[in-house]
Amino acid sequence: MIMFVYILCVALVNFVIGMIFLSSVSLSNPFSTYLWILQFSLVNYGISSIFFSLMSFHIKKNEYKHDMPFKEMVLKTISNIHNLALISFVGYVLIYTIFFSPIYFISMASFTISEYRGFDTINEGFKQLFRRRKFFVYTVPYIVAGLFIVAVFVFSLRYIPEIDAVNYPFILSTAIAAQWIFHSIALRKTVEEYINWGLKICVFCGSQVPIEARYCGSCGNRLRS
Repeated sequence: MIMFVYILCVALVNFVIGMIFLSSVSLSNPFSTYLWILQFSLVNYGISSIFFSLMSFHIKKNEYKHDMPFKEMVLKTISNIHNLALISFVGYVLIYTIFFSPIYFISMASFTISEYRGFDTINEGFKQLFRRRKFFVYTVPYIVAGLFIVAVFVFSLRYIPEIDAVNYPFILSTAIAAQWIFHSIALRKTVEEYINWGLKICVFCGSQVPIEARYCGSCGNRLRS
């Protein structure tokens, strides 16, 4: 039930963002409209990452049976807003390459589950992706589906008779909300797979170590903040 609430919140937030940014956009050139949606989606990633962090912490709490109150999840998220901003920006850039799109979700898992910070989350994201190619299966289809549904809505609206400036932002924002539902599913599957595998990768030497490890057993470097 709580996962449904998180997904609903992410969808609603992105719907509102879409309504704000699309209210003054013309549909005269669908291709330009689609590019504009891709550009302002940086804002979507920045805000949605806060909810994704909370969602990941909650999955961690359930899987490990940790006694982690919601207030603690919020404090950990807010106090690391700069790390989330980095993950959001790099994830936004990589998501549209499709091939590297899983990095965003793995980095989020690396941040919340393994407690890596800064560029270490991105570093481990790449290492995990090529060590566990199952992450491609859990993310790429949902990324493609999300981009496809937005593209279909953008390019089909111009053929709908009597569509007006009031209705089209609502319709496109609905498509964006649906896209982020796909993103939410991809995040949940990625975090659960990350936890079930039970190993993180040392960003210094590349060794596999238990998720809860504070130090690498091979090189001795500190891995958790």
